[in-house]
Amino acid sequence: MTALLLLLACAPKDPITTLDGPVEVRFDDLGVAHIQATTEDDLFFAQGYVTARDRLYHMDLLRRRACGRRAEILGEDFFAGDAQMRALDLWRWGQRAAEEMAVSDPALHDLLRAYAAGVNQYIQDATEGVNGQSLSPHFEALGYTPEPWRVADSLALGKLLTAGSSLRAEQEILTGLAQTLMSDAAFADLYRYAPLDPGYVVPGFYDSAASGPPASGDGRARLREALGEVPPGTLADAARALARSGKPVGGSNNFAVAASASASGHALLAGDTHQEVDHPAIWYLIHLDTLSAGGDIDAIGASLPGVPFVLFGHNDRVAWAPTVNFYDVADVYMEIPSGRHAVMFEGEEVALVEREETIYVRAPGGSVADAEPRSLTVREVPHHGPILPEEALDLPLPLTLSVRWTGYQPRSVARSFYEINKSGDYDAFRAAVDHYYTGGMHWLYADIEGRIGYTSYTEVPLREQVDPTAPPIGLLPGDGGYEWLPGDTAPYAMLEREQLPWTVDPAAGFLVSANNDPAGLTDDNDPYNDPVYLAGLFAIGARAYRPEVMLEGFIADGGVTLDQLIEVQQDTTSQLAVHLLPFLSEAAARRPDLVTDDMAQALEILEVWDRRCDVDAVGPTLFHAWLSALSRLALADEGGGLIGELILPELPYPVAQITSKTLVHWLEATAEDIDAFEAGELPWPTQTGRSLFDDPDTEAFETRDEVLLASLALAVEELDARYAALGASDMDGWTWGLSHTLSLDDAAEAWLPGASSETLPKAGGLYTVDVGNFTLIRDGALPEDFDIVDSPSNRFVFELDPDGIIGKGILPGGQSERPGDPHHIDQFERYTRGEYGVLRYDPDDIEASEEAKWTFEAGWPAKGGWSVE
Repeated sequence: MTALLLLLACAPKDPITTLDGPVEVRFDDLGVAHIQATTEDDLFFAQGYVTARDRLYHMDLLRRRACGRRAEILGEDFFAGDAQMRALDLWRWGQRAAEEMAVSDPALHDLLRAYAAGVNQYIQDATEGVNGQSLSPHFEALGYTPEPWRVADSLALGKLLTAGSSLRAEQEILTGLAQTLMSDAAFADLYRYAPLDPGYVVPGFYDSAASGPPASGDGRARLREALGEVPPGTLADAARALARSGKPVGGSNNFAVAASASASGHALLAGDTHQEVDHPAIWYLIHLDTLSAGGDIDAIGASLPGVPFVLFGHNDRVAWAPTVNFYDVADVYMEIPSGRHAVMFEGEEVALVEREETIYVRAPGGSVADAEPRSLTVREVPHHGPILPEEALDLPLPLTLSVRWTGYQPRSVARSFYEINKSGDYDAFRAAVDHYYTGGMHWLYADIEGRIGYTSYTEVPLREQVDPTAPPIGLLPGDGGYEWLPGDTAPYAMLEREQLPWTVDPAAGFLVSANNDPAGLTDDNDPYNDPVYLAGLFAIGARAYRPEVMLEGFIADGGVTLDQLIEVQQDTTSQLAVHLLPFLSEAAARRPDLVTDDMAQALEILEVWDRRCDVDAVGPTLFHAWLSALSRLALADEGGGLIGELILPELPYPVAQITSKTLVHWLEATAEDIDAFEAGELPWPTQTGRSLFDDPDTEAFETRDEVLLASLALAVEELDARYAALGASDMDGWTWGLSHTLSLDDAAEAWLPGASSETLPKAGGLYTVDVGNFTLIRDGALPEDFDIVDSPSNRFVFELDPDGIIGKGILPGGQSERPGDPHHIDQFERYTRGEYGVLRYDPDDIEASEEAKWTFEAGWPAKGGWSVE
């Protein structure tokens, strides 16, 4: 029965509609569809049709991800992810949201029905070969046919989008295990809340003084008791399991410049969202227009295949761009089981809600039809949420972990995007964002009047306590005392709209966000002593600080140009290198006896390196390898060896930003009196009272300089082996682009050769503005290469000229998922070179760049027809 319900929930029921009027679609030289329609129903019908032409397999893959059905077509590698998604239950919440929308917002529901109808009409036409249309070759290669689309599928993808930006269970588990097993003093030394560099969107938004630290509870002690004895070696296995199951956290940048601070006197806006970059490209460019026929939509930008509307871009009056805002809207609870079917809560036994799921797994060399059924029991804590299944996490620890999330309500963020597409001023834009209930974004805004603004509304729950010994960034005791406060009309109480940072027309003349602390509540390294609790985890801060410095300089020189905004977006300066390398140079000067000839050559290269992570430079190669080695040699013994066992076997970039901040802080905090600290003349300023650089398990005292230089020696040794395998035996040939590369991998490549891209070098490094994040440590050593796992999934820049908005953009890949299509991966090489395409908005410009034109007659598909030119 469960399998039948799943198929029904991911199968369509929406009827095919007919067009009220004619629809015209022009495809330009980037493959972007410019759709003109007379009604919104027709517009979104056509959007569904056109998107399915280029991305139907991609849409189905996203749907299968939300439904937990990818293993059915792609095999064993996707089983754990499917198990996780079955537990998180996004597809059922999409169904519930669709049912609720049909009642509470029927007009919006009708637009999503029109979109689904367009998708389904394309499936029918492609199956029948109407006007030369055909299904993507992925379907034939994988051996299955697409199921029809429906409203619930689009809303499940909306849940997937918001979950991806706000659910970070694996990272919270890792942090929670570390905090539970360490002393409070050791954790305080090693986990820094303050950013690497100060950079806040609305500094001073909360003008009241800090309220003082909250009272410590008994959370850590309760978690430690619940965790029990941890067998030797278990934590290293746990670290590897979490690294395997965790998804890249992602990120994004956006910058807005007011007319008063720009060289042209027009407002400027830029945005680039960061995700794991695969093929097909996550976003699809689209232009939606009813304005030409008297309507009120004329929006161009990025859409998510399977979801109507433009998610970020511009219309005829305003432009907008989001970055992920790490507001804390989800908690992971360590439950206290009472047998297999209940947990303890406030002294009482609470029965779990259980359901059986069936996941089909394609065998190697097998077909979809012969996929093996596997049973999965999903258990849910009624007052929290689903328990993460063992099949998903594969943790070598007997933990029962549940997740509570604000997204577990029958609602959608679709109205937010719909109203943003139509917004014409800041007030309308901010009101539209008020419908973005789940996850939270830093939304930047600019308009043709020269104004810029920011808003960040989402539902941030109020907790009955925020205990520094068991904070919400890690694990919480599940048996009571750490709950969300009940709301009057909602399931939980939440911060009020005006309590969340926003601003318009800032005095500085610009705004920057990059997943950073919006208001500076972490500036004192304590997010728990303020009037409100927003989050304890934000990005490292470098991607916000660098743009602020650059924009301030451009403004001082006469105003920011669009080309300079592109320069900001493409900046590859490593702030980590800026902070850390002076200490390495100082160590070499103080201890020349420890510097070998190879190390001296590396030091010379680093001394003249401009700190930019460009593909033809050797400096970024040496620096990142040294950072990897330094993280291992300096931190492995910390927390009683816990860091070496739990954190350092695998160091993905989200966790490396925490360890890197720790290294920078203690190097800078001890710099002035390092000799006195190491001589015992001054007490170490750490909470534990010991040096971060000395290994207490060895008889000799390791000095700071010895550890810094030993790390360089290890880095040179590891790089020598790796680059020799690449044919670069001389250090001058260890260029960044040889090992810091990006490829667009299509999961169907084994069945459809040529679906993936070639591998290309790309600039950027860890936490640079033009980001190129990678795993810093793999299997306890320097990775074989620095292959990129997190990169801009788009780039956009806009100049809000009242006489015609100028837009440029690029995708890592192309518009089409089909190998052999001219727009399959035609943007990829340009993307890696830092180039942009033109987002054509002016009708004459669109016509001049036209590659094809589709015309649909009114009444189609019931009557009339459509033509291709």
